[in-house]
Amino acid sequence: MEGLQASSLDFTVLFYNSNIHPRGEYELRKRENKRLANQLGIPFVDVDYDPENWLVRVTLSGNELQDNGLLLDFKMFKSSVQPVIDYLDLR
Repeated sequence: MEGLQASSLDFTVLFYNSNIHPRGEYELRKRENKRLANQLGIPFVDVDYDPENWLVRVTLSGNELQDNGLLLDFKMFKSSVQPVIDYLDLR
């Protein structure tokens, strides 16, 4: 965050990762990111923690299980990025 701040870019910290378990660990990481952002005067956005929805989005179907791990990697990446895209679309 400090490096970005030094670059004079206008940015916001958007925190989202429903892959973090348990919830207490997610909250700990979110709190620390928020604390640092607030300390540095950087806007902070928290996209809702939704591990159940994340798990549904990354679960492979029977046919997909026959594929290599690349499909799972893609589904995990997409499931992590999609909530951010949805948030930005609302802006």
